[in-house]
Amino acid sequence: MLEVHRKDFAFKDDKFIAMFHKYVNTDIPLFALQKELLYIMETQKVNHFRVPAALTKNNKEAVFYFDITTLKENITFDVYRLREVKFFDEEGNEVFSE
Repeated sequence: MLEVHRKDFAFKDDKFIAMFHKYVNTDIPLFALQKELLYIMETQKVNHFRVPAALTKNNKEAVFYFDITTLKENITFDVYRLREVKFFDEEGNEVFSE
């Protein structure tokens, strides 16, 4: 069974929080989505998640990419740190990244 409680987003610089709220159009607070996003990335063995264009403020599909590191102090704990966000048009072409 996946232990999602041993996964976490790195919030030190608040980059992920700022980027999520800047581009994602939702009334659901990020803290309510956090465990689900971690669960999806961990079970699918990927370092990113997608937000459909219909749910973004700029109407472009957004893909949030993360660097995943294991804590030296506790090797059972992984930290997901936002690397970049890429945006794609309806044809799947990258429009820009941040």
